[in-house]
Amino acid sequence: MPTASEFRQLALDYKAQAKEIGITSRRAALLRNIAHSYSGLAHQLDMLAEDVEAERRDLSQNRIEPSI
Repeated sequence: MPTASEFRQLALDYKAQAKEIGITSRRAALLRNIAHSYSGLAHQLDMLAEDVEAERRDLSQNRIEPSI
């Protein structure tokens, strides 16, 4: 599975492509939308990692019971 960092890099790459000279405004918009989607995925993966880490800490401190 791609990492949040890899998704952020993809977002930057697509954003840069959207700024290239000579492409249509439609293609630029599509590239910006793809960049936005990759950026959103990176953010969601970061939030998931934080949640997993918090759950791991809570489990190790017996604060919560694992769900079955």
